[in-house]
Amino acid sequence: MTRTTGVLGGAAALLALLLLWTYLRSGGDRLDPPDVLLERVVRGDSVKIQTKAAQDMLQHGEEARPFARRALAEYTGNDPAVLMPLVQGIAKQRDWRSIPRLFTLMEHDDPGVRGRAGAAVVTIMGADYGFRANDAPQVRRETLKNMRAIHTSLLPKLQKFYASQEE
Repeated sequence: MTRTTGVLGGAAALLALLLLWTYLRSGGDRLDPPDVLLERVVRGDSVKIQTKAAQDMLQHGEEARPFARRALAEYTGNDPAVLMPLVQGIAKQRDWRSIPRLFTLMEHDDPGVRGRAGAAVVTIMGADYGFRANDAPQVRRETLKNMRAIHTSLLPKLQKFYASQEE
């Protein structure tokens, strides 16, 4: 056996051990598919189940984009623990179709939800329009009004820029 073969074999064994350790450390849990997670977010029996499903959906990445969009649109609850990971997933995936729902969430009672929704819009639209979750309600309303107008004018450009997201 040559030295190169030994080094490659050792590297492969180390990689296998690392993958096994990562799997065991996670409890051996596998993520459920995005469609199953969508159902749990929307129709879960408890906030705990809905929150876990929303957090798990984040880990699926781009393949979960349409499911995350639907979850955010169809979730009728108001719990920040469920909404915040959904919004985070939308931001991570830069899902421009969710901007109207994000605008609605920028008016949420919880400043964490408002802040994440505002940050998601900044990420997707590519500019900071001055929305601050802790500003006075009138200031937030005025900023949001301006952002909605900008969004309307930018919509054709957003569609073109994000054309690769067509599903």
